[in-house]
Amino acid sequence: MKLLLLDQKTLQQLLPTDAVIEAVGQAYSQLSQGHATLPQRLNIALAGGDLLAMPGSLDDSNALAVKLVSVFSGNARYNLPTIHALVVLLETESGRPLAVMEGSYLTAVRTGAASGVASRYLARPEAAIFALFGAGGQAEQQIRSVLTTRPIREVHIFDSQTQRAEQLAQKMTAALPNVRFTVSATPAQAIADADIITTVTTSRQPVFPAEAVK
Repeated sequence: MKLLLLDQKTLQQLLPTDAVIEAVGQAYSQLSQGHATLPQRLNIALAGGDLLAMPGSLDDSNALAVKLVSVFSGNARYNLPTIHALVVLLETESGRPLAVMEGSYLTAVRTGAASGVASRYLARPEAAIFALFGAGGQAEQQIRSVLTTRPIREVHIFDSQTQRAEQLAQKMTAALPNVRFTVSATPAQAIADADIITTVTTSRQPVFPAEAVK
């Protein structure tokens, strides 16, 4: 059996942000039309985190896959990401495994693309200020996806770990010099003028007060 293995570096080369946003939008369309099968995900709760299994199929795209994700919020102490994942793509006619893909990057790019789709259809066309809560592994794709769909001029970043927010702001400033990236001292400061707000955190508490939204 020939099995394709795709690591993160290869996926980054194969998946431009605009193409992923388009694919995710098509998947949402199929789901809303009843052309997708998306069972409730299986969750195994462990002492240090959770293991999630998420199968799904798209009729119109002739696609079948399952994603395995581990979410361990304490991984920072080991200098490891919170999320690890694998995605297995299968042939719909036979169930034969076709590819195994590094899933952490796919998770980040898919989640970012979901915000891109949402911004395309729900945000005002002139939306210019973006507030992002959480500067972890999914943050960069959130920024790139929203910037792909709206003319964002400023990105305000808040993270409970200020140093992590500063590192993200520096990285994105180097990558996207035409956009102003700032680190906010408080949640209220981050969203004071925000046209779009995205949260990518594992917090179990509200990350900003509702009354702070303009």
